[in-house]
Formats: sequence, C-alpha cells, structure tokens
Amino acid sequence: MIFGGGGAPEDAATVPVRVQVIDVNPYATDLVVPTYIPVRDLSHRVAMDAGLGAYWEDGTRRTFWFRARGRVLGTDERLEDLGVIYNELLHLLPEPPPGCHVIEQPPAYPVTHWRSASGIMHTFFYAVLVGLWALGWATALTVNTSALVTVPCGLGLALLCTSFARYLWGGDGALIRVPVTALGIWLPVMIMTFVPLFITLSGDWKALVIPLIQQLFIGPFGILLGWLAWFGPVEPLPKSPPFQEPAIEPAG
Repeated sequence: MIFGGGGAPEDAATVPVRVQVIDVNPYATDLVVPTYIPVRDLSHRVAMDAGLGAYWEDGTRRTFWFRARGRVLGTDERLEDLGVIYNELLHLLPEPPPGCHVIEQPPAYPVTHWRSASGIMHTFFYAVLVGLWALGWATALTVNTSALVTVPCGLGLALLCTSFARYLWGGDGALIRVPVTALGIWLPVMIMTFVPLFITLSGDWKALVIPLIQQLFIGPFGILLGWLAWFGPVEPLPKSPPFQEPAIEPAG
C-alpha cells in the first residue's frame, strides 16, 4: 500500500521517502512506499499516487524509471535490497509522451567481465608470502617441535592459504570454492614444511605422527576461520535507522 504523508510506516516493509518527479513541471511529494515490490511495479504505483497517468490515451502502459544513489534502478531490484533509509530522496523519471523529441536513455554501464585472479600483484604477493611462511615454519620445526611452534605457525599458514585462495577467485570471500581451494593449497604446503624435519630425524615417522595429526585439526579450523572472516559480519547491520517523528515547533 502506498499513501501520502510523512507519518510512521505501518510495518517494517514500508519506508517514507521523498519522490522528486522529473517532468515538464517537476515537483516533489512525500510518500510511504513498500520496499518488497520490484521497481517495475513500484514505479507505476508511485506514479499513480503522485498524480501521473500510468497509461497513455491509447491504453498502452507508460514506462517509469527510479533513480537512487546516483543510478537508475533495474526493473527487478527492490528498495529493501538497496537499503533505502527513512526520508531518502528518490527520483522518478517518466517516459516522454509519444511524438516528443526528448528521449530518456538508460545509462550505458560498462560490461563487467569475470576474471579469476584479483590482480596479478596481489596473487604473486600472497604466493610469495605463503612460501616464505612455510619456509620459516620448516626451519623452526628443525629446532623445536613443541605446540608453541606447531600451533601458531600451522594456524597462520591456514589463514594465509585462505587469503591466497580468495584472491585467486577474484576477491569474493563468500564463495564455497574459496575454502576448498585453500584446503588444496594448504595440504601440500603443510606436508612440505615437515620434509626438513623428517630428514633431520633420519626418517623417523613416529616422531612426526603427533605434529601431523595436530595439523589435521588446526589447518581446517584455520581455513574455516579465515573463510568466515572474509565472508562478512557476524551480525548483519540494520538496514535503516529507527524512525523518529519530526519535532513540531509551537506556533507564534
């Protein structure tokens, strides 16, 4: 439901906004609009509530565009996805009448091409960083195999592998392939860090059993921790601030 005025919304699915109509005679109006309706339907409802005809004289439906946050919204977008706040300014762009020489063109945004790595320098930097970390850990293991060395170094390697996998897949940390790729990087690198220790112990596998089993728990935990850290906030931020009634000054 859309209704005029600037009062509080009836439920959480509506928001009061100011709509600036870009027309021959431009004007602004305050409306309370639903946030869950696609823009293709919401624009017509707002146009009717703003006093604009939704149809031409021959019965064909008019086209309207919404402009918010500096861009024209897509027909399938919703205000709740955009995070529109209370009393935010929106622009309604009506279609010019037939025969009018003024044409409203949608913005020509550049085509977004997907790429695997998020920058060659970032990818190279993390590859070198993982290698240096593994080399330092392998050197430390030849001197000390206590938990003070294996736990923080193993956890750090898992976190670095997760960051490396994130950049390999373009920087989006919420993809499930990020931890899967990180696990594929971490496992061979972790095994190679124990090769110098195995040579130092003259092939004594029994001395490596406890540290290796320890890493089988620390590594996946570190990858999961790094993935959740890149995934997003633990608690979602509120979409809009609480509504406050405007203060009314006494007359006189």
